Amino acid sequence: MEDGKIILRKVTRSYYGYDPEAEDIESNIRMFESGILDSDSESVKGMSPEELRKLAFDRYVVDRERRSKLRAEKDAKRSNHRTIRIEPARDNYQKAKDALRKAVSCEDS
Repeated sequence: MEDGKIILRKVTRSYYGYDPEAEDIESNIRMFESGILDSDSESVKGMSPEELRKLAFDRYVVDRERRSKLRAEKDAKRSNHRTIRIEPARDNYQKAKDALRKAVSCEDS
């Protein structure tokens, strides 16, 4: 954080002194920011700070409920998975060995 702002730094490859990847990332972030701000700017003109705070909180509550529903759906999907234990396949040699061991143990007793 610098001056109350979050600064993101990503090391990108430089091509002959230019960094097109960083420029692309920055332009995408700027476009995203302007899209978010422009979509709300018309509807909030002339609102008092109290009205803006209430509107912001209401939108936050809606987003929080949506996120919690998505999280609950994910958790429900995870809980439906069952663990199935599969015994390793036993070959004929092992079966014969076990049968002999069983037969010998019966004769001894």
